[in-house]
Amino acid sequence: RLGVLFYIVKPFDPDTPVSSGEEAESPDFIQQAIPFFILLCLVEGIVGAVWRGKSVYRWNDLVCSYGLGLLQTVVSFFVKLIQVPLYVWIYENIRLVSFDRGDEQTKSVGEIWGLWLWTIFLVDFLYYWFHRCSHEFQGMWAAHSVHHSGETLNLSTALRQGAYQPVLGVPFALVCSLLG
Repeated sequence: RLGVLFYIVKPFDPDTPVSSGEEAESPDFIQQAIPFFILLCLVEGIVGAVWRGKSVYRWNDLVCSYGLGLLQTVVSFFVKLIQVPLYVWIYENIRLVSFDRGDEQTKSVGEIWGLWLWTIFLVDFLYYWFHRCSHEFQGMWAAHSVHHSGETLNLSTALRQGAYQPVLGVPFALVCSLLG
């Protein structure tokens, strides 16, 4: 179960929750990561207090970061109500590339891993450009700058995301459906 959270799974393995196609329920990675994240923040706080002799967290920053993370999660839920059907429509109607899924049992290991590597590369490449554009264009920077507004740098700063980031990320995510 922990392997799914960190993408340590075999592609098309019937025991992997995301491999069996349309009928599979995708795991909620955010919900699964929350306990680990909180644990790491606690460890960071304890180690920081012992190592440096003072707290690495400021309560106002911590509360703000967790609040902004929660707000972004709520906004993301509503954005996905529109994004997922749009993603499926683009994939089914206007995708530019079609990878034959065929019968996963007859695919070679190279084909399966090739698709996974292509997917990982594409998602990472598109996220890079989304993040880069978030720094370069004023409208996107307005939504992203919240992430850079913390007074201290610690793990909770990762939660400090702008509420409009999920909306602005939709076009970048839809490129995946366009490319098959």
